[in-house]
Amino acid sequence: MAEYDSRNTPMELFNLPSVLTMSPILLALVIGFVVVVQSLFGVGVLFFGTPILMVFGIPFFQILALLLPISFVINAVQTVMGWRQIQWGMVKRFLLCALPPVVLGTFLLEGLHGLFWLPMVIALSLVLLSVGYYFNAFPSTIAQWMNHEKTYFVSLGLIHGLTNLGGPLLSSFMIARFPDKYISRATTAVCYGFLVFVQFLSLSTNTTFMAAINFQQLGFVLLALLVFFTANRWLFIRFSDRAFKQVFGGLLLLIAMVLVLRNM
Repeated sequence: MAEYDSRNTPMELFNLPSVLTMSPILLALVIGFVVVVQSLFGVGVLFFGTPILMVFGIPFFQILALLLPISFVINAVQTVMGWRQIQWGMVKRFLLCALPPVVLGTFLLEGLHGLFWLPMVIALSLVLLSVGYYFNAFPSTIAQWMNHEKTYFVSLGLIHGLTNLGGPLLSSFMIARFPDKYISRATTAVCYGFLVFVQFLSLSTNTTFMAAINFQQLGFVLLALLVFFTANRWLFIRFSDRAFKQVFGGLLLLIAMVLVLRNM
């Protein structure tokens, strides 16, 4: 692993190459991929996009400035489309428990030191979650872990504020509670949209983050909307509830193993 530098944020502690120039076409392909994932599961733009773009050398706050608006717009569209399926009781409980830790984690992002182990802990937790629940290795243990709802949500909010990696924990919880893909996606989307919005407001005082925002990003937002509506029409409706759960579990295990390898 790269030597720790106090100037790095926790997510910048991956063993990454130096900053590289990324072509607009390659960037568009990455955005297209992560939007397809989010169109299916309600999360994906931040969770997959953050580590992928960091591999290409894009600084962390530039990644946030690029991906947060895309994620929020997609979540807003999903919320409107799935309004009748949203489980508002769950949403209220989630917001009360998760939003304050998101704010705390975001403000602590630059100030905490010695967290080089955090991505590895999260990655190993995701491996256990995917193998244990989605592949039925020890489903009862995972279900018991999720039953501690308040603790789960508080931890999720803090992790997301610090690392941008709260998405799979949220989607996994909702899929476990609501096996119907329409209900789980809609409820995940509104919860995640609030996370992103609060994260954006918390970062608005950060000059590095605000300097990275520009009107050129509007083109990527429009691209994301085009990809979303295409994927929603041709992919989402073709997934059965069981396949929906299995595909997400496979993607979760894949990204978890990538995170483990990046931190070894």
